[in-house]
Amino acid sequence: MSTTRTLFRLLLGGCALLLVARCDGIGEQDFLCEVAIAHLTDCCPDFPHAQIDCATVNTGCAYSSLPALSSDESQCIMQLSCDDARRKGLCEKVPLLLPGIETCENPPPSCFDGGVYRAPVCP
Repeated sequence: MSTTRTLFRLLLGGCALLLVARCDGIGEQDFLCEVAIAHLTDCCPDFPHAQIDCATVNTGCAYSSLPALSSDESQCIMQLSCDDARRKGLCEKVPLLLPGIETCENPPPSCFDGGVYRAPVCP
């Protein structure tokens, strides 16, 4: 593993720890998305990791932004070799993804996914 990749992973891990300490934790979907993006950064030349939104923003269920990758997509990406990720076109597809959106008219459990439905990028 190159020094740059090792440094990036250490930096990513440090950022995750800061989020946990500062913001009462990071959600599982957010974390999995970040790890999948780190894997694609290792696999894809010039991968624009900074433009991919892996954060959940919850403002009391009136409006929320969800990570661009679902938990299933993130886990799928993490299991792929770099050759398979490139062969599936993930280096080009993932940077184009918008964050998922969840909106609610009433308090939970009446929340629904109001985002644009799309085919999963992985598998």
